[in-house]
Amino acid sequence: MKYNFTEADVGDAAERVIKRIMKQLDAYSPVARPLLYLLGGQPGAGKSTISDRLLKENPDTIFINPDTYRNLHPQYEALKAELKSDAVKVTVEFSGAVTERVRQVLSDRKYNLIVEGTFRTLGTPWRITEELKAKGYDAELHAIAVPPDISYVGTLDRYFVGRTKGTGRAVDKQHHDLVADKLPLHLKALAESGMFRSMHLHTREKEIFSTECDAEAFMKKFHQEIGRRLDLVEERRLSDRINFVDRALAKEEKRGIATIAKTPIAEIRKELQVVLKNRNIGMER
Repeated sequence: MKYNFTEADVGDAAERVIKRIMKQLDAYSPVARPLLYLLGGQPGAGKSTISDRLLKENPDTIFINPDTYRNLHPQYEALKAELKSDAVKVTVEFSGAVTERVRQVLSDRKYNLIVEGTFRTLGTPWRITEELKAKGYDAELHAIAVPPDISYVGTLDRYFVGRTKGTGRAVDKQHHDLVADKLPLHLKALAESGMFRSMHLHTREKEIFSTECDAEAFMKKFHQEIGRRLDLVEERRLSDRINFVDRALAKEEKRGIATIAKTPIAEIRKELQVVLKNRNIGMER
């Protein structure tokens, strides 16, 4: 079945999103010097957690969240019925187009905005920042510093948790690793660009570093954070997540499913064992 959409579909969806936002005018209002919070991190790193934190600290800010636009696809119900959790992958292009339209309208109206992405490419975050600065925005760079092995576990945990809500999206490990590999290079280029009034590093739990213009210190702290040893609480949390994923994979195997996002379950299990071994963590059985 084809799940095509038109420019008119994108426009209708964007209009619905804007109307929904405009109903909360008591929370949001245009400002003379609006602010862009540009947030980046690889899949599974915890960008949604950081977005929620930024919203709590800055309640007059609008989070442009592509995940919440998927169900506006004109064929979403049929798509979800046929593809179930795979519907998330099929609606990527549509939600991206709606996101672009919503961002254009809201930035024209001078609202404070949170825009997040993986920074898989440098061009997209660079273009968005330049476009909004040309409209009179100040910009802050926010990045989440999470080791790639932990974020990969995060993608699996998110997939199995989200699948029960119809929002689970599996991430191919090769794609995850590609993004995680590119992130430091693209983050460094953004940090050195001079486009941001300040730069901030986060873990899932808190902001750990900020600077106005010291890109070297910013990147040094980023590399220190992703390379450091976990404390006992973090080890326990990681172990719990891996155990949860391991049990979920066992259920998939009983259902006759052999792959998750093109990756064989047997290979995923090996990857989880490598994480545990490298981190010196035991695993329940």
